[in-house]
Amino acid sequence: MTSEPRRRGLIIRDRYELGDPNRPHDPANFESERQHLSEITGFDIGILHFDQLYVEDRTTCHIRFLEEIAVSQAEFIFYHPHLYVDQMHINVRPEVLFAARQISGPRLIFSFGDCAYGWQTAYLAGYAAIGDISVSWDGQGSRVAAMVPDRTVLDLWAPRDERYFHDLGLERDIDVSFAGSRLYYPDRQAMLQSLTDLGIKVVTGGGDPMFRLSLRDYVDRLCRSKISLNFSLTADGNLHQFKGRVIEAILCGALLFESENDVTPRYLTPYRHYIPFGDAADLAAKIRRYLGNDPARRAVAAAARAHVMENLSERVWWRRVLTELDRTWLKATKAVPQQAPSS
Repeated sequence: MTSEPRRRGLIIRDRYELGDPNRPHDPANFESERQHLSEITGFDIGILHFDQLYVEDRTTCHIRFLEEIAVSQAEFIFYHPHLYVDQMHINVRPEVLFAARQISGPRLIFSFGDCAYGWQTAYLAGYAAIGDISVSWDGQGSRVAAMVPDRTVLDLWAPRDERYFHDLGLERDIDVSFAGSRLYYPDRQAMLQSLTDLGIKVVTGGGDPMFRLSLRDYVDRLCRSKISLNFSLTADGNLHQFKGRVIEAILCGALLFESENDVTPRYLTPYRHYIPFGDAADLAAKIRRYLGNDPARRAVAAAARAHVMENLSERVWWRRVLTELDRTWLKATKAVPQQAPSS
């Protein structure tokens, strides 16, 4: 008895770091990701490197991309566009993805990591306008949705791979850490300086190019930290975001301290899953309280991790996305008038 062939999906990933052919990513990592995503989605996942096509020949890369899509026979294309100016040139343009949709039929899933800045929101709306479904990671997907009211935009979270982000069982010899950017964030700089003035040492690093950590060092830092700080405010100080660092710190077993905001409580319960803080005095007092009460610190960190694994995991993320994709597809096909049979 022959089994039904597995449904196919296609993920667009960069072959090179910043589009530089002298800095290729390890092919073994792509095969590992392909197998991992195939397992958690139930689809036979393929990976396509548009940046490699671009580097090889900019004049034919779009035609070759469309040919690859046709050969793949994928039911969906998943794409996360770059938003940094030094990487946007290797983005697959919306009109090319629209052509792929029209010619070969795969549904389009777009994933957006940053929807809180005006120009980025407008840029991402160009993708959402031609997508079947788009997904925001930062709790600000409603800003994109407002620009494309006839499209589905989900406000989810950053889908983090638990194969990398998990508690390594290291000694937690760092009391407090912040592993994120400081350069363009005056609120973060001011808070960290205030903590220093109040006698609280914070180990920093990561985020900014001059202090960037490798993935392994970043995970090690979180796994060695008793408390991991996060600041939710955007660089321009206008909006709060649900940062990927929130999920990463929790999965690695650190107790998350998060600046007070109205976004994070949509996903996590204050004091049950994380500790919210206001000004520097409030933060310093809470740091001292939880550093002095190890059982309480461990209890909140454990409850947070259990909650994330059950409700905010990578597997749950994909289930939500693919379920909504099928629902949206069925709704769209039912809306198409059926041709009457010929007599």
